[in-house]
Amino acid sequence: MNSRVLIVGNGISRLGHEDYIRAYQGEVWACNYAYKEFPDIITRLTGHDFALVDAQAYKDEHHSKFVIYSGPIAQKREGWKLFTCPPQWLRDSGTTMVAQALYEGHDVDLIGFDLGGPDVNALTQYQQDKTCWVRRWAEIVETWGAERLHFIGHDHLPYIKAVILDPQRAKDYARNYKARRPHIATDEYKKIHMEAIMLGKQKPAEPAKRVKYMETGAIVTISAAVAAIYKKKDPDGELYRILGDAKEEPKKEKKSKPEKESGEAEE
Repeated sequence: MNSRVLIVGNGISRLGHEDYIRAYQGEVWACNYAYKEFPDIITRLTGHDFALVDAQAYKDEHHSKFVIYSGPIAQKREGWKLFTCPPQWLRDSGTTMVAQALYEGHDVDLIGFDLGGPDVNALTQYQQDKTCWVRRWAEIVETWGAERLHFIGHDHLPYIKAVILDPQRAKDYARNYKARRPHIATDEYKKIHMEAIMLGKQKPAEPAKRVKYMETGAIVTISAAVAAIYKKKDPDGELYRILGDAKEEPKKEKKSKPEKESGEAEE
């Protein structure tokens, strides 16, 4: 029986499954800025060059233990590891991470892989046609088999299998999300999608927000749009506490001096 890993993407469906991520028993790999939310949970990270540079700075400051993986073109830093899967799989961050896991012999659980549409860190990404991603997933399924992949939430595998039989189907998702319509039919996704599209359309853009992740104590900067989604999910601030705009210095809490007992001598 193969070991399992969870790979976390940044599609907005991830916002409905964060309890699953935190409770996962096993390795958790992630892409791009997901390290800001799960710094003590993820064990591997890959992404765009600028995201990895930021991640390394975060690691240095917070002594995080996740390992950064990069391709041969990226500016490799000391301590970063190179992917070992065949070069034809070194493509976008998500499918590269999935190919690496399958190549190492793992079965893969997947969260936040929406195959297009808004991104947690880029809510207007629905404007980009991600049809090429769908075709890459079809290649992965043809090479390693669908039985080793498990999507948490909406299962994209029936659609991916349909694309294998009819490559023209690869555009089906894009027709919806580029028109600002949800391409995933679940009620949960439709609700998150509506919030994301509305927030992504706001002009002018709000300042980024500083957020404290209460479970780890980490204080990070995220987009105002994602902070607003977190605020709706967690209005009492038990998991995510909004500290204010990123440009503002955090206010220091004043510690009140204990009142002296009557008759207590002053030092």
